[in-house]
Amino acid sequence: LRQKNPSITAGRPLSVWAYGIGAHDGVTLGSHWETLAWLKVHGFPINPFAERLESVEEVARACNGWEHRRVELDYEIDGIVIKVDDLEQQRSLGALHQRPRWARAFKWAPMTATTRLLKISIRVGRTGALNPWAIMEPVEVGGVTVSRSTLHNEEDINRKDIREGDDVIVQRAGDVIPQIVGPAGKHRRGTKPFKMPERCPLCDAPVVKPEGEAMHRCPNRACPSRGLESLINWVQAAADIDGVGEQLVRRLWELGLVRSLPELYRLSKEQLLELDGFAEISATNAIAAIAASKQVPFRRVLFGLNIPDVGWVTAQNLARHFGNVDRLGAATTEEMVECEGIGPERAEAIVDWFADEDNRRLVDELRALGLRFEADEDDRPVAGPLTGTQYVITGTLESMSREEARAALEALGAKVSDNVSKKTTGVFVGENPGSKVKKAEAAGVPILADADLQELLRG
Repeated sequence: LRQKNPSITAGRPLSVWAYGIGAHDGVTLGSHWETLAWLKVHGFPINPFAERLESVEEVARACNGWEHRRVELDYEIDGIVIKVDDLEQQRSLGALHQRPRWARAFKWAPMTATTRLLKISIRVGRTGALNPWAIMEPVEVGGVTVSRSTLHNEEDINRKDIREGDDVIVQRAGDVIPQIVGPAGKHRRGTKPFKMPERCPLCDAPVVKPEGEAMHRCPNRACPSRGLESLINWVQAAADIDGVGEQLVRRLWELGLVRSLPELYRLSKEQLLELDGFAEISATNAIAAIAASKQVPFRRVLFGLNIPDVGWVTAQNLARHFGNVDRLGAATTEEMVECEGIGPERAEAIVDWFADEDNRRLVDELRALGLRFEADEDDRPVAGPLTGTQYVITGTLESMSREEARAALEALGAKVSDNVSKKTTGVFVGENPGSKVKKAEAAGVPILADADLQELLRG
């Protein structure tokens, strides 16, 4: 759609449903239903099936009815959005991480299809983890052509008995994320159980599998994957830079324009303008978004630094406990284990990271560029109805990402940890969970499902 000649875009066979308005003057609206009516009167296309219902029971009947009627539509839908009608109530409910609390998406069971698994490839992540993914013969699943899917780890692949060359069943979880469910019938002759490579496909270093972990890893800290994947993680997750995604990062990497976080923050509008697809406005917006990301909180900066064993939860705990990067960088292993969720091995890995001269230089460089390395009010725990509870999340949840679940629990005062202990209130388990389930069972900690999480968040 991004064409220099707007007539090309105008020729695309696109249509749109208007469902809301932004800033406006001279009109007073009290409800979402009134907003739709106003849009329709003024010539905007409104979905003819939108309706206002009076009870939860009516909403449930509509959701169930449309699951069967969706085949009648000439476009694909994967669910229904349910909204609170009163605009004042919407404002009172607010949003969590830019996601409105007054709107919820009801998703239907995923559709499935059968195709051939051509190859299991390996992608080396920012922490050295070897992530297998499937290359399949393209197949349409719920109106979308699917040819690739993530496969989690070797243990999960062999548990599902997935093999290269087999016909497999593919589904889109929530009609969005492609997943291989398992083989479609008997294995083809000559197929073999999957085994992880013994050497890293990028740097040829011997692959290791740490005891107690599901993932195989490349131990080479100089592996080419680390820099690129760290940048992708930074723009997509840690800093969540609007308009700057994986495709642009890969392009900048290949052109040699950005090979590190500091280089990202030194990128200029003039450099972007030399690239196809960028004009004055788009280049200006991208540079402005990168500059704005310097204000992300300390905990998110820590998460994005690619410190071993430091995910969202651990980064937040470190930010709360030490307060700034100077105290964190100077901490001993003994001082590190005093932080919640930090055991001896993790403490040693974090201390070793900060002892590395290149890493300390990276921190100094980013601080000089204006990024935040000191905790603020956002890093302090929130008091709420779940204060005093502590949860662990493992596996892939159906209703939301683990980061969204963590944020929702913390907004109600709960602590979310990476580690299971006797202090853990419960462990929320999604698809393809890790070793935390066995640890929870051994410790007598309750195992909870996605439905339990939704019920808890509803209060």
